[in-house]
Amino acid sequence: DPQPGRTLWETVSTPGFSTAGADAQVSGEGVGLDVVRYSVERIIGGSVQLESKRGRGTTFRLRIPTGERPLTVLVIEANGRHTAIPAAYVYDVVEIDRSRVVRGADGALEYPYAGENVPLRSLHAGGISDADGTLHGLLMQVGSTWQMIVVHRVAGTETVLRDAAARDRVFSQSVDRSIPLFLPLRYL
Repeated sequence: DPQPGRTLWETVSTPGFSTAGADAQVSGEGVGLDVVRYSVERIIGGSVQLESKRGRGTTFRLRIPTGERPLTVLVIEANGRHTAIPAAYVYDVVEIDRSRVVRGADGALEYPYAGENVPLRSLHAGGISDADGTLHGLLMQVGSTWQMIVVHRVAGTETVLRDAAARDRVFSQSVDRSIPLFLPLRYL
């Protein structure tokens, strides 16, 4: 049942909401309906409706705008490749001081931010090249998890339309060509 004063959808899409009785290794991948809600409502301007009937099931209705809608993105460069990241996902951009990078208990690289160590990630399977020069971290939150994507350069912020022929690409004026659109839900 929904929490008092909230719809069922508002209740189940609250960050941290879980139907699991206790933490278990099989209780999920760590990305909840709060991420779906944020992405549908804030990133693409759609809506979600939820209808549940006891003993009959639950229906989710997603309303996705069909027309092209402008999207504000950060155009970044990592390993010589440009990518567009929706600006709504990026909370902060920091310059990485390599001397402050640490290994977490699981051996993964982490970077201190606001008193917490945040996992470092790369957009590329091979990781980020360890070339000389400045590295930047893009602080992002997906669900209740904070991640920092490491890039070589932020080329700029711009408003783009998705490529009609390939919904996972946008035309960037910063680099004067079509580039991939990074959608964190598919990655983190």
